[in-house]
Amino acid sequence: MKGKIHKILLNEITHLVVLIIISFMIGVCFVVVYKVDNEQLVELGSLKKYEIGAEGIFIVDQYYLENKALYIEGCFLRLGEDLDYVNSSFVLIDESEICWAINTIPTKRESATEFFNDGYNYDDSGLKGYIPLSKLKRGKYRIGIVTKNKENVSEIKISDKIYERE
Repeated sequence: MKGKIHKILLNEITHLVVLIIISFMIGVCFVVVYKVDNEQLVELGSLKKYEIGAEGIFIVDQYYLENKALYIEGCFLRLGEDLDYVNSSFVLIDESEICWAINTIPTKRESATEFFNDGYNYDDSGLKGYIPLSKLKRGKYRIGIVTKNKENVSEIKISDKIYERE
């Protein structure tokens, strides 16, 4: 009887270990897919097809190189509008006037709501983007942002910041 119980317990433990390993492997697969998807440089086409000068405040706080990637931090907001959905991405505009969107995520920027103090919520107006340097060709890139207006038209606002990939 003891041998039979021992065998059943061993079998259950083996199944549990196999399930843990499979769960871990699935998690690793999701991480890899997420990482690959978020490191894409997406060609948006010619700058000429966009309305230039999106209404709103666009600031590039800084851009820097870290771990063989270009990082950009800044914010975008439209005064008098709650920012409940972020539909903006940093863009790099190459010397041929081609726009390239990079992965951009919203970040908290409570200071914007506090600064304007106009009854609207700008807490999620902060943005952070990055792209591995291996995805960028050599050359100069102007840093901008692409966003959609109320009419769902894509607009680009360009900062005075220029990044040069050597």
